[in-house]
Amino acid sequence: MKRIDSLSGLGPRVALLTKDCRATPRYDFTIDALVWPDEFPDRLDGLELDALRFVVYFRTHLIIGRTPPDDLRPVWDEARRQIPAWIGFSGERCQPSDSLRNFFDTAQRKANRTFELNLPAWEKAIGEGVEREDPLAT
Repeated sequence: MKRIDSLSGLGPRVALLTKDCRATPRYDFTIDALVWPDEFPDRLDGLELDALRFVVYFRTHLIIGRTPPDDLRPVWDEARRQIPAWIGFSGERCQPSDSLRNFFDTAQRKANRTFELNLPAWEKAIGEGVEREDPLAT
């Protein structure tokens, strides 16, 4: 099954989501996107989660005024067709916004800086893990 095909099963679950008008977006470093806390149903399988992540990534480009990646257009279009009532498609969550672009830019810079500052320690920890002697080796 492809990620795009996994969207078809999301309709009933996203219909149960309740939009929180007080919800504010957060920056998700793992997908470089803005995500509202009320947008993802519980218990998504890996393909469903990936599909929604692609949709959110595409949508973030619309919000911040950047051209979305062409290769994700089919996922976006299929999601609009399969789950049109998803709260992530609310007008204010899909329209260009200077304030959300500023929030995104600031959050992205902060996350990238944090990543860069911690990278040497993570690389060292990974390296030390690789260099340790395998107790099961004979």
